[in-house]
Amino acid sequence: MRPTDSRTADSIALIRDYQGGNRAALDRLVERYYDRVVPIVRSRMGPWLREVESVEDLVQETFLAAVREFDRFEIREERALIHWLAKLAERRILNAARHHRRAKRDHRRVVRLPSPSPGSRSSMMPWHLAANTTAIPDRVARS
Repeated sequence: MRPTDSRTADSIALIRDYQGGNRAALDRLVERYYDRVVPIVRSRMGPWLREVESVEDLVQETFLAAVREFDRFEIREERALIHWLAKLAERRILNAARHHRRAKRDHRRVVRLPSPSPGSRSSMMPWHLAANTTAIPDRVARS
């Protein structure tokens, strides 16, 4: 038996164990395939989506989708499992891209404000509060 065959047999056993209710089997599957899914997600996201969405969040969403669909998945070889996880990831990426492209959330419309200088009063509180606190001593002095 080739090493990939034994790994596939292990993965099949883990999936069946999880389908049978063994939660530890799911942990081992995620541990085994997490590092294989991360580069797939990162490469397919594109730079603009990585600015507004975390690679790790989409990988987690991919595994959550896998958990919901494992009962319908039948593994015959390991590369089929990787391909299936990649397809699940692609759907999550597409959904995230659609979500962020909607007019209300379009990342291209975000206006980045300059960072306040360290130690300035405005860096410690919202601008409208900072403006009100500068007027307080004048009001107190008049009382």
